[in-house]
Amino acid sequence: MSTQDFRVSLNEIMPLIIEQLRQGETVRLTVKGVSMQPFLKNGQDAIFMVSPENRVPQCGDLFMFERPGAGYAMHRVCAVHEGGMLDFIGDNQLIVEKNVSAACLVAYVPQVERKGKIIDCQKGFLRRYMTLRMRCRVKCPGFFRTFYRCKRAIVKVLVLPLRVLSRLFKKAKGTKDE
Repeated sequence: MSTQDFRVSLNEIMPLIIEQLRQGETVRLTVKGVSMQPFLKNGQDAIFMVSPENRVPQCGDLFMFERPGAGYAMHRVCAVHEGGMLDFIGDNQLIVEKNVSAACLVAYVPQVERKGKIIDCQKGFLRRYMTLRMRCRVKCPGFFRTFYRCKRAIVKVLVLPLRVLSRLFKKAKGTKDE
């Protein structure tokens, strides 16, 4: 059986995806966007979605949900409140989307695919690391906001000396060979 790639907007295809999920199917979708980086890479990684019906949301879970009047997003649960309200945050975001109703959940993401390898999102080191990272960002947003703003300067300060050393070693090696 051969497969073909089609490029359509998520809003156009979502009714079909929801119908497949209701029938108990697993849907594979290539990631579009940068809000879940570094965990998911834009255009490279894929997510496997299943129906959220039998899943009790927990911190760290990945869900596709509908933003009323604003399309769909796939982010990580960062808080579960009484009454079925959830807070979400993307792995590459600093702002929490608060009080999303559990009724807005479209799909649960138990697995992702990177370079042909299936990664289980429900257990293991990667889940613990990403959950810890998410909790730190939610609890200490000022630190992460400052880090993101200063990241370029930090990289320049660290990388520039390495480039200079590399050039010096290349020059020294070039003079020894002659």
